[in-house]
Amino acid sequence: MKEKKKTIMCKWLDHIRKKTRLLQLQLQERHILKQLRLLDKRSRRKRKIYKRQFVQQTLKIQIK
Repeated sequence: MKEKKKTIMCKWLDHIRKKTRLLQLQLQERHILKQLRLLDKRSRRKRKIYKRQFVQQTLKIQIK
């Protein structure tokens, strides 16, 4: 009985972790998109650099 409860709890925790990670990603994306929009008003080169950084960041996050 206890073992069963434990596995359910683990699954549930994993589920929550996944959800929170997704939420974090969404928030970061929104924040970065906002910043990109601000950069729209600036130079194209800067925006490219920023996009590259953004992609690398998101990849790092998803790997974790």
